[in-house]
Amino acid sequence: MANKKVVRRIIKRKRKECMGEAAVELFYDGQDALSEGDTDEAKNLLKKCLILCRHAGGYEAVGDVPPCNVLRSAVFNTLGEMHMDAALSEAGQLRLATDTARQAKAYFEASLKAFPHNSNALVSLAGMHRDANDMDQAIDCYKQAAAEPSITAPWADTWVHQPYTTCKPIVLYHLALIYSQLGINAKECRAILRQFGVAYSLSPSVWALVQGKPSGTATSPLVSLKQNSIPAPLLTRLRTAFAPSSPYWRETGYAGRGYFSFYYNPKVQPCNIVEQLIQVVIRNSGIADKVRATEWWAHTRLVGRDIGHQMHFDMEEKTLEATGKIIHPLKSVVVYLTGADTGGVTVLLDQRVDDKEAVAKEACG
Repeated sequence: MANKKVVRRIIKRKRKECMGEAAVELFYDGQDALSEGDTDEAKNLLKKCLILCRHAGGYEAVGDVPPCNVLRSAVFNTLGEMHMDAALSEAGQLRLATDTARQAKAYFEASLKAFPHNSNALVSLAGMHRDANDMDQAIDCYKQAAAEPSITAPWADTWVHQPYTTCKPIVLYHLALIYSQLGINAKECRAILRQFGVAYSLSPSVWALVQGKPSGTATSPLVSLKQNSIPAPLLTRLRTAFAPSSPYWRETGYAGRGYFSFYYNPKVQPCNIVEQLIQVVIRNSGIADKVRATEWWAHTRLVGRDIGHQMHFDMEEKTLEATGKIIHPLKSVVVYLTGADTGGVTVLLDQRVDDKEAVAKEACG
């Protein structure tokens, strides 16, 4: 009788092991469907994976098969990412008030409830907290994601350590940025920057100036500030065309496309309102007779809590890539349609491409 009970336990354990392997296979099939663009099939397979996990009653981890809670966490995170992508495609940018975005957040929270060390879910949830201007929660999530889990099981490399290694640079980058923006944890921020090989950083006084949202008159002869310079009818049309709910962001794939811009020959009659704006700018530039070509692009940022824009030199990048020659524009213009007094301050430095060192710098050592 005792032997029969042992056999039953062995059969039951083997059955659970098989169910665990089958659940993992469903998860990977769902990932494959998602990579092929079949989101409906991906959702179907991922939900089947969750059902199988539930019926398995918490199977034991064997070899590369992770524990049930870790697999469920991965499934919830994937569903969260799918809803995040859907929320982005709905509006061209993430709007947290939508039902789809709220569902994404709920999935990330479910992922972390199942397995608190899911690096991908921590990074995604931190980003949502940051976008909601909840910096304390964002920092907490980023710090959790920065701490490497001490799990040594065979399955942990694929399901824990590889995602952690991928996420860590992203986590540290955002922590350093938030610390700099808020003017906090300067020592920890410098330690993070050193991990990226950064020798110098913007002075805290620059960040403080940015947070103070200065609106005074520029003092450099290279910079001028022109207020109320766009004709009112044109400004109204521009604000409508680039409003957060405008189809422009969705139709251009702004949220996930990466950097892109548009060319306009100013000798040709304008065919859209941005080209009309360019004509206004050129007329007021003082160098109208020298302008042969223009390039334009648009950005939308969350007020007071965006992650900013990489510091850069304005230049013609295709020429740089093809020949190594640096060509700067005759004039760079930043036009604020809204938000000039509430965030997204433009910072200009007097450093030049050929400077041996930054003119103003703060050591990160």
